[in-house]
Amino acid sequence: MNKTIEIYCPKEEGKRYFSFNDHGYSNSLNVYLNGNLIFEGIDDREEMLPIRLSSEHDINPEQANELKFEYNIKFKNYGEESASVKFIFDDKTCHTIFERNNWVEQSDKLESEYSVNLEVNEHAETFGKEWHEGNTKTLAFEHEVDFTKEVNLRWWSRKSFVGGKLVTYDDMRVRIWN
Repeated sequence: MNKTIEIYCPKEEGKRYFSFNDHGYSNSLNVYLNGNLIFEGIDDREEMLPIRLSSEHDINPEQANELKFEYNIKFKNYGEESASVKFIFDDKTCHTIFERNNWVEQSDKLESEYSVNLEVNEHAETFGKEWHEGNTKTLAFEHEVDFTKEVNLRWWSRKSFVGGKLVTYDDMRVRIWN
């Protein structure tokens, strides 16, 4: 089955995103479909937003399919974050796995309002600072999804730091359709 995968990182008016100029932020996000690289080196810093990419793929919905986002984030003077988000579509279920592979410097200074929101079609999940507890972290969710139809994925975060007045957002939206 031929499917289009579209990635969209918005830049919404009135929202602030991590930037190279203000935070020394850069990212080299790679996206894989069933182990094959489909988008390489996406840098979602504010100066590069908005981003919209799409590509077509022959996907067999009768077998398990994995869409993986591999983040390689760097903050000048604050270190790095290595993380991934995987969506495994298998037998009408979407298994979502967030993995953080290292401790992230300054994450202990996040305000309690820090949150990450996940949407898989009409299903929603939210998690908070527990994402940054410990040296590594894995969070997993399951939702019913019919991969033969359109699938909409979105995850975004709201970050503020102790003593800071500004809120920083990030936002990843993915649409998969025939």
